Amino acid sequence: MGTIGADVSGAQSEADNALAIAEGLKGMTEDFSTSCEDAHSMFNGEPAVTGMDGFEVEYKSYMDEVQVQATDISDNIHAAGGEIGMTDDENREEFSGAYPGTLHLEIS
Repeated sequence: MGTIGADVSGAQSEADNALAIAEGLKGMTEDFSTSCEDAHSMFNGEPAVTGMDGFEVEYKSYMDEVQVQATDISDNIHAAGGEIGMTDDENREEFSGAYPGTLHLEIS
């Protein structure tokens, strides 16, 4: 007898880990803004720091994008794991005992 099937619980666990990482990234843009403000105030306006505002805006948008992508990855892993689990369940019912002369496969 052989066992086939996807490790759905393992996939869901890894999706939970990806979601935890995404959640951890949520405060990143605020922390970055605070750091930029602190750096700017350290100079008290002298000397003028050119490009600081543009730098902050550009990199904050990148950080926001990373956080959204991390959440999307988690959602996609959860959805794929669920779909694979449903497919395994359907196949278990369909193929169970359907081919009497062949090796018995247990879909886990």
